[in-house]
Amino acid sequence: MENICKFVSTRRAREEINIIHFVYEKSARFEQKFILPAAYSVAFVTEGAGVLHTTAGAQKIASGDIFILFSAGAYYIENTDGRQYIYITFVGSRAPGLMERLRAPRPQAVYRGMEHLRPLWETAFQLVTEENIDLMCEGILLYTVSLLCAEKEETAPDDKMSGILQVKMHVDNHFTDPALTLSAVSAQFAFHPKYLSTAFKKLVRVSFSEYLTKRRLEYARSLIRGGVSNVKELSEMCGYNDALYFSKAFKKHYGLSPKQYMLRGTQSADNA
Repeated sequence: MENICKFVSTRRAREEINIIHFVYEKSARFEQKFILPAAYSVAFVTEGAGVLHTTAGAQKIASGDIFILFSAGAYYIENTDGRQYIYITFVGSRAPGLMERLRAPRPQAVYRGMEHLRPLWETAFQLVTEENIDLMCEGILLYTVSLLCAEKEETAPDDKMSGILQVKMHVDNHFTDPALTLSAVSAQFAFHPKYLSTAFKKLVRVSFSEYLTKRRLEYARSLIRGGVSNVKELSEMCGYNDALYFSKAFKKHYGLSPKQYMLRGTQSADNA
């Protein structure tokens, strides 16, 4: 596959937002050292995953994520196979203010779960021409930033709390994954485990492990009610590799072992 880069004529250099180019990066291989961009960039990851490195640390990026790079913010992207993304680079007098409205941490910001914007970005790239590229890019840019601003306002009062809410949503969506641990999530969201543990409990009112256990056991109970009767199978479906550990956790939480809970359900049905 070849990268496709569409440049904008310099005749628009006096615009408040000056789009430099619109790129669909399909096979980029970065030199693994920091570079200092002169422009701002907003990028949508369409395929694969990778790691964005900045002076502030590293964050994973994956399909459906949007990441933003600030002018003069040093970065590089770790080379991985299959990573593809579309990005717009721009400058102009309005650019700094536009980025500041996101209250995004410099020199970068990653917004997860933005898959619903894929059709917009991909369709725009297919339809863009030399005549409409400036309007198309500015429209996508403003629309995307406006949604990210709304996302910020809805999810948290500040950037760190927004990140913790994203962690909670990640747990809600992936609690059946046995690899989901505090350490793994901390690494994925670029938080120190101790900070994440403290901040998560402050926001959710229970510890990370308690919340994860509660979600898994509630799911186990719903599966039992749905007819699952094999304890080993049940434990695996809920994210546990050890059926005995699962049974002990279930009994501690509900006062009955999974088998006893299943039997009680059967007896209730017989007496109905």
